[in-house]
Amino acid sequence: MTDPVTPGTALVAMPADPVRLNAVRDQLSTDLDTLEFAMHTLDVVAAMLGGDGEDPADAMDTATAARIRRDNMSAIRHACRLVENRGNRAIASGRNLLALTDPNSST
Repeated sequence: MTDPVTPGTALVAMPADPVRLNAVRDQLSTDLDTLEFAMHTLDVVAAMLGGDGEDPADAMDTATAARIRRDNMSAIRHACRLVENRGNRAIASGRNLLALTDPNSST
């Protein structure tokens, strides 16, 4: 096990390649923004699924109502995959950033 980085050695631990550090930081920022958007989308879709009041599909013919419900379920699945994908990317970017800035990280 290595010794923890102390405040006096933290600057020494910074990577020598600021371009790489900035690229990882920018990717993390992008992934977090997309994750936030995906989570908001998932929230909206979940609200649509739960529905406040009457289900508009109830007033339609069976085929149209089934299509609307399929579309809603497809949107929910897509939003879930997007949240999972971007969450995993944000975690990986965060670990890369941590590895660049903290030599004692266990990523």
